[in-house]
Amino acid sequence: MRTRWMPIAAVVLLSGCGNADDPATAPEAGVEFVCIADMAAERGSGRVGPDEQAEDVLAEAAEALKARLAKHGLERYRVAVVDGPRIRIVLSKQEGNGRVFVEQMLANRGHVQFRIEVKPTDRIPNSGTDHPLPARQPWEDTDAAFDTYKAAEVARWHAAQDAGTPYVPSRARLHVLPKKDHQGSKDPDDWCVLEVPGEGEGLDARHLRDPVMLPSPNTGLPTVLYEVATEHQKRFRAWTTANVGLPMALVVDGVVTSSPIINEPLSHNVQITLGGRGSRKEQAQQAQALVDALEAGALRIVLTIESERETGG
Repeated sequence: MRTRWMPIAAVVLLSGCGNADDPATAPEAGVEFVCIADMAAERGSGRVGPDEQAEDVLAEAAEALKARLAKHGLERYRVAVVDGPRIRIVLSKQEGNGRVFVEQMLANRGHVQFRIEVKPTDRIPNSGTDHPLPARQPWEDTDAAFDTYKAAEVARWHAAQDAGTPYVPSRARLHVLPKKDHQGSKDPDDWCVLEVPGEGEGLDARHLRDPVMLPSPNTGLPTVLYEVATEHQKRFRAWTTANVGLPMALVVDGVVTSSPIINEPLSHNVQITLGGRGSRKEQAQQAQALVDALEAGALRIVLTIESERETGG
């Protein structure tokens, strides 16, 4: 059993299946997971806005969990938002591989974000040639100042992790995230500086629809292709138009998978190529897992298993 206790906050209830008003009517015997969200860390990361209510964010996460369980073919389960920033998942023992699926589901949130990667101008590929840069530059200081800031910010991130406190960026519009396969690294070269989008900018999984996995026509690597929801196409085009020539970081579950240059304004389709380590088969499995997560609903927040126990007889 894994147990880690944290402060208790608000109380909300949400039904899964069975009696909507009585969590005690969950499946008779099986396994119970209690998952906790660190809302302070979620706000610090930018995944949750400063004005969003924790209850609403947790209810959204619970709906996404229920949708994924149903998509996986599970029928006997309950999902409820309980005391504090916690969600309880109870599975019937009749759901054979449900326990393993829940653990995998929580590890693969399927949360996708598109952010501008911040670099000094002369470090942006093809800057000033094939891809003229926009007048607006996220970094306007010297290269040396950038390297100093990035090293200090990565150290700041690790210090917060070591202390068990949320990472709070030193600059309001900038923050750092690790590159794929380098989550534990302290080398600044393994990290990216990203711009926090303003109101109406950027894009995340809530704005995407109809994900499919296809091989990239250029590299053959597994690629996830999305359509931008119609109601968000206009603002996405405006955002990418303002940033033509800059690198757009593709962030999956808090890790930068790649940073392709925005060659032209985008509005309808976006693709993510999942390269990195592993065989082609393993990369295809990662891509399909991302598609499945997005089809069922992305988990915007990180949920950590606080406890796991057998229930019933």
